[in-house]
Amino acid sequence: MVAGSPPPRAPDTPDTPATLPPVSASAPAPRPVLHIDAPASAAIEIDGFRIAPGTHNVPNIPGSHRVVATVPSPHGCSSARDESTVLVQDTGVTSVSLAPRSCGYVAPDISPAAATWSVLTASGGALAHGSGAGGDSALLPAGSHALEVSAPYCATYRAPVIVTSGHTTHVRVRLLCEPAHQ
Repeated sequence: MVAGSPPPRAPDTPDTPATLPPVSASAPAPRPVLHIDAPASAAIEIDGFRIAPGTHNVPNIPGSHRVVATVPSPHGCSSARDESTVLVQDTGVTSVSLAPRSCGYVAPDISPAAATWSVLTASGGALAHGSGAGGDSALLPAGSHALEVSAPYCATYRAPVIVTSGHTTHVRVRLLCEPAHQ
């Protein structure tokens, strides 16, 4: 080929479609995977067998499995364990999210002695309650809650209380009452 001359042309061919190699209709199906999403500190069990803590992808276990995540917490903390029974499909990814929460304590110091207290969820459900001028404490899931204190002839007190995992939150409340009932 001489510099500056056009490239050679391909020979004329009839307008026939190109023949491609056949594609296998039976490509291997993706293997089953159980994806477990859990806190890094959570001990994970599948059907009673402990695996490493935190989030995992566990291959090749189709069928029904009980998955449990547990975080370190004071004894008696019901929120420290989260569990689910999952059906892992024969192919693809099946996911489960577990959210165990550790616990801490709230120790209200309230006055007057006739007052009662409740620790409430965000929706207003009672998590714990007590009465009297102290001594009671409650084991609660870590996080933000509301403390409500009330007594006859007194203004009701309600404020947020933050429960910290493994610690005791002391809260002192003195209600404002009518003078004859202080």
